[in-house]
Amino acid sequence: RTFLIAVLTLTAVGLFSFLSVRSLSRSQAGSDMIAQANMLKPFVSVAISTGSDLEKVCAGVHESGTYLTVVAPDGTVLCDSLGEDMVIGRGFSEQPEINAALKLKDGISIRKSSLLKADLIYAAVPLNDAGVIKALIRLAKPVDIMRSWYLRSNAGIGFFILYKVNGNIY
Repeated sequence: RTFLIAVLTLTAVGLFSFLSVRSLSRSQAGSDMIAQANMLKPFVSVAISTGSDLEKVCAGVHESGTYLTVVAPDGTVLCDSLGEDMVIGRGFSEQPEINAALKLKDGISIRKSSLLKADLIYAAVPLNDAGVIKALIRLAKPVDIMRSWYLRSNAGIGFFILYKVNGNIY
C-alpha cells in the first residue's frame, strides 16, 4: 500500500514537473524571440527609412533558422523570409501576436502554420516612433526546437522518479 502511494505521488510530481518545464520552455522561447525582434528594430527602421533592401534583412534572419516578416500597419507585407509568393492572402490582422503589436504591445502566439503545416511559435513587436507604428516585426520558429529541450529535461525528471520508486538506479 505504501508503495502504491509513493508511485501515485511521484507520478503526480512527474506530471506537474513535465507541464511546468513545458510551460517554462515556451515562455522562455517567447521572451527570447521578443528580445531578438527588438534587436532587429534598428536594422528594419534604417531599411524602411532609407528605402534600402529590406529583403536582405529578411534573408539574413532566415539563415539562422528563424522566419521574419515585416508588416506595414495596414497589413501590407514589406518583406517575408519565406518569399513573397508564400505570403499572398495571409490575414495578418487576425493573428494574435500581430493584434498585440498593433496595440503597441509585444505579442506571442503558438499555433499551426497553414503554410508550413507545422506548429510555430510567433513573436511580434511594434516598430514605432513616438507611438506611431511604422511597421511590425514578427519572428517565427518551429516548436520542435523547444520540444527537444523539454523532452530532455523531462527525461531527467523521469530518471529521478524511477530512482526514487526503485530505491536505486542500478
